[in-house]
Amino acid sequence: MRRPRSADVDTTGTAMMWLPFLAAGPDILSWETPEEQRRGRSEEAPSRLDLLRVGMTVQHQRGTELVGVGSVGRYRAVTGGLDFRAERFFDPGLGAGFALIVTPPTGGGIGDGFFARLEAFAGYGLATWEGEVPGSVVVALGAGGDYAAIGSSEPGRFYGLARTRLTLWLRRDVAMGLAVESLPLVAAPVPLSQHEHRFELSSSYGLVEVGARAAFTFLDGGEPSRSFGQQTVGGFVGVVVR
Repeated sequence: MRRPRSADVDTTGTAMMWLPFLAAGPDILSWETPEEQRRGRSEEAPSRLDLLRVGMTVQHQRGTELVGVGSVGRYRAVTGGLDFRAERFFDPGLGAGFALIVTPPTGGGIGDGFFARLEAFAGYGLATWEGEVPGSVVVALGAGGDYAAIGSSEPGRFYGLARTRLTLWLRRDVAMGLAVESLPLVAAPVPLSQHEHRFELSSSYGLVEVGARAAFTFLDGGEPSRSFGQQTVGGFVGVVVR
């Protein structure tokens, strides 16, 4: 009986068996545990907590203010200017930041139209998560001050600040954000009891971020005591780095 020659042997099956391994190349020798793979993905992803934003803002304010001893006056103004915010976090999640808004005089009805705000705060990364929609929750406590924020009857004030920020990553380069701020303690030259609540909704694509803001301020004071209020709505656009 003739022994089969090497040319008679069908090697197609053997070659097909090794084809997937040959196609994988050197990566087939790189073994990673699931934990190492997750760590690698998180290192490549943008920061879930940090935030640096430089842009422009515009806002419309209207409300009532104390005139004289106990009279009520109405005002309205539109301002626009610089918007800057920086938040930096360190392990295990503690961080700090500040925010600055400055708008030049416009003659819109609040004093000379000039508006300025500076705030500083300490933050904590309350939660971060991965998954289909990665995200984070940040809480912060701080203090700040502003000028010409509440009508011409109150040129300046200092206050305590509580802030919560939620960020969701719809894609690697697309994020949605929601921030809520409250001013529980306010000190001002005019003896008016007041508290304020602010809301900010934002969306970013790559380095560009746009958003909308709303703020509601409630005041009580004067002789006789009266209630006043202010509503502020506006928006911003800027460059954001995370």
